[in-house]
Amino acid sequence: MLGKFHLNQKAFSNAFVVYVRASAALSVKSSSQVSLRREQIVCPLFSSRSYTHAAFRRSFSLHTHTDQEVHAYPKAKDIHIPLDKVTFSYARSSGPGGQNVNKLNTKAELRFLVQDAIDVWIPRAVAGRLLELYGSRVNANGEFIVVSQEHRTQNKNKEDCVHKLQHMLEEAYVEPKDRKMWTGISDKTKVTRKDDKRHRSTIKENRRAKFDYD
Repeated sequence: MLGKFHLNQKAFSNAFVVYVRASAALSVKSSSQVSLRREQIVCPLFSSRSYTHAAFRRSFSLHTHTDQEVHAYPKAKDIHIPLDKVTFSYARSSGPGGQNVNKLNTKAELRFLVQDAIDVWIPRAVAGRLLELYGSRVNANGEFIVVSQEHRTQNKNKEDCVHKLQHMLEEAYVEPKDRKMWTGISDKTKVTRKDDKRHRSTIKENRRAKFDYD
């Protein structure tokens, strides 16, 4: 019973609305694609067979959000870090390497001035969010510092610093959602809800059997 369902009047009405929206969205497609996809949409509506929830959702979910714009943010691997705009320094590492860490400077530090990077290779809004997320990485001179000592070699740690900065910028590129605080229901809605409850209470009270014991 839970796995399958038949289209009742309400489900038919909802599905028909989805079909109309999908038809409008698909009007820009080629005629062959339109006829095929419309057939896929119409079949669940007018068939007498019962469909699983997954099959019913597959028929409509692909067409209900075609008119919505999805903002694509850059991935970490696509963010370019200009190496001539950052400086690297090296020191003894406390990470892996055995006796090698006592001889070579394998720890890498990447530094750059945030103020100099704004609107040059980091957008101003992204730089602001970067400071909000990773403000503890900025020293007193305004330098943003990324450290890596996870690897045994200097070059690997240098590359890891760049990768870390790319992932931080990827996170900073994402704009926060504008969320609206729920302030409660209006006075008109409160009155309507009370009236509905009173009406339901009257209906239930009238259903009770009334006995005359006289």
